[in-house]
Amino acid sequence: MNDIEMLNKKAFTKYDRCTQKPLSFFFMAVMAGFYLGGALILSNSLGAVFQSVSPEVAKFLNAASFGVGLVAITSLGGELFTGNCLTTIIPVLDGKLPFLKLKWTWIICFLGNLFGISFLVFLFYLSGSLQETIQPYVLQTFQTKLAVPVGQLILRSILCNFMVCLAAFASMKINDGFTRTTIMFLMVMAFVFAGMEHCIANIGTFTLALLYDFSFASLGQVIIHMIICTLGNIVGGSLLFAIPLYLSNKK
Repeated sequence: MNDIEMLNKKAFTKYDRCTQKPLSFFFMAVMAGFYLGGALILSNSLGAVFQSVSPEVAKFLNAASFGVGLVAITSLGGELFTGNCLTTIIPVLDGKLPFLKLKWTWIICFLGNLFGISFLVFLFYLSGSLQETIQPYVLQTFQTKLAVPVGQLILRSILCNFMVCLAAFASMKINDGFTRTTIMFLMVMAFVFAGMEHCIANIGTFTLALLYDFSFASLGQVIIHMIICTLGNIVGGSLLFAIPLYLSNKK
């Protein structure tokens, strides 16, 4: 089985689950949101605690720890919207599935991720854990993200999901657990350390920031940022990564 056949098989498994058992598919996406939310809490906690010690160390720990989210999703099972931008587009490129039939797979997955990560960071907010330390750190991150110019935001979003899909593809191809996990951690670390934009992770960050201080930014700014980021992630996974992969394996 070549790469395209493998991805087609995975894509139709996801598509069939979404169309036949949409509630099950939704909660698999919720679980992925939970896993990513846990990684977000860990990375922000480490970044905030070490910020006063060394900003460089804080940035490194923040980036290095976030990969646990993708490792959990691929190891425990879950539907991540950004990864599915690669997997589920392959049968469309292969002419086996009309693009419009794919829309609910993406929509339900996105909504499940949104609910999962938002709910988890909401519980974290209610717990009051490390609030005095994390609040200024998260608000600074929030402000930095909203200040990114539109052109740069598009490119950062595209490159981000290129790296996420590279990590997700590695999880499908590599059998050795240590090698697979190392590549996933490094690719995720790369996009976080470089300040790239992941739409689902940003939902968690923005939710937590707005819970801490709702007046910090307008809802319109957040929505526009999220739309641009999501579209950029789609391009990064479904075009920049998927098309060369498909063409390189086409018989």
